[in-house]
Amino acid sequence: MKTGKANIVGAGPNGLIAAAVLAEQGWDVQVFERNPHPGGAAASGSTLGEGTIADLGAAAHPFAYGSRAFAHFDLAGHGLEWDFHDYPLAHPLDDAESVFLHQDLEATMAQFPADRKIWQLLHGPLVRHPQEILDNATSPLLGIPPHPVLMARFGLRALPPAKLLAS
Repeated sequence: MKTGKANIVGAGPNGLIAAAVLAEQGWDVQVFERNPHPGGAAASGSTLGEGTIADLGAAAHPFAYGSRAFAHFDLAGHGLEWDFHDYPLAHPLDDAESVFLHQDLEATMAQFPADRKIWQLLHGPLVRHPQEILDNATSPLLGIPPHPVLMARFGLRALPPAKLLAS
């Protein structure tokens, strides 16, 4: 195996994983980050005021917890602690109170009594098969996904425009 030197620009999740993979293969790796702390879009800070922690980039990184790369490098064994909020997402509505995504599908569906069945139909498979959905979503675009039947079912549900699906 040929090794060499690599410069990684950006200490976000992708840059750090790339650096770790290359270092594991024996490469001499340097990571460059313009911000004072690593993390990229996955970093949090108190930009909204003291006592309020907000994402500095993306609103959520739902794939991180099930990441095969994170598991491979045993980040939990190196001190990574996952912190799950009771309400990972909230969405304000124009004509009603805000709705919340709960850690529990039943609690989330309780906010939508009229749409409970469709919510279960659309989101139930994601909750029942999270790792398989993640494997499909993060596999190469060309070729057969690792769980083709589950991917086909997901694709059929995702096919209609959101407005049509919501009605």
